[in-house]
Amino acid sequence: MKPRTLLIVCLISLAFPVASLAGAPPATPFIRINTDMHSAKIMDIATDAEGKLLATASYDKTVKIWEAATGTLVKTLRPPTGSGMEGALLAVALSPDGTSVATGGFTGHSWNRSYSVYVFDRQSGEMVRNIGGLP
Repeated sequence: MKPRTLLIVCLISLAFPVASLAGAPPATPFIRINTDMHSAKIMDIATDAEGKLLATASYDKTVKIWEAATGTLVKTLRPPTGSGMEGALLAVALSPDGTSVATGGFTGHSWNRSYSVYVFDRQSGEMVRNIGGLP
């Protein structure tokens, strides 16, 4: 299954119970430079149904939300990360109304031995769901 297809299926399945973390992300904070651009390769781009918002997922372990018409950065989403590739993102999806953002990649394997899709509230930037236990 393609990463984009998997993320869309996961967005649709938000109404169903999901697995919780068996382990936990590292408690030690990571110091990161906050830039208005990605600092590594962009792996995927998604848009809302109206094409007003763009979301980009990157190896720099962030999802950035952009205003499509102007290219203005709206929000940076930061999923749980670890050392090495843990937290590098390969795919992103926006819900049709642009309120939810799902992302996945090297997500959770370091502490769960499985992968996760992280779902964020776009406006607050808060992670609202972890769909875990993925092979």
